[in-house]
Amino acid sequence: RIMKYIAAYALCALSGNTPAKADVEAVLKAAGVAVDAARVETLMTEMSGKAFDELVAEGQKKMSSGAAAPAAAAAGAAKPAAKAAAKAAEPSDDDDDEMGGLF
Repeated sequence: RIMKYIAAYALCALSGNTPAKADVEAVLKAAGVAVDAARVETLMTEMSGKAFDELVAEGQKKMSSGAAAPAAAAAGAAKPAAKAAAKAAEPSDDDDDEMGGLF
């Protein structure tokens, strides 16, 4: 839910002006969102004195620097999992014994 409020703030910031509480509320209402005044107030307090463009740039840096490590770890973990899946898919001779040698 909070993302709707942040998105409304971002849309207002795209105009080049610092968004006002009324601007954010107007965007939310236009989108059909039931406006929670407390959430808008919290957002406005958190964003007070901060440049939205700088926050976005900072977030992009964090995402790009931190994205490589988890991706590499995930790729490394996928290899043993793929080997285990391939091993499980191999038919074994023991399966015949379980069926009483029917097949």
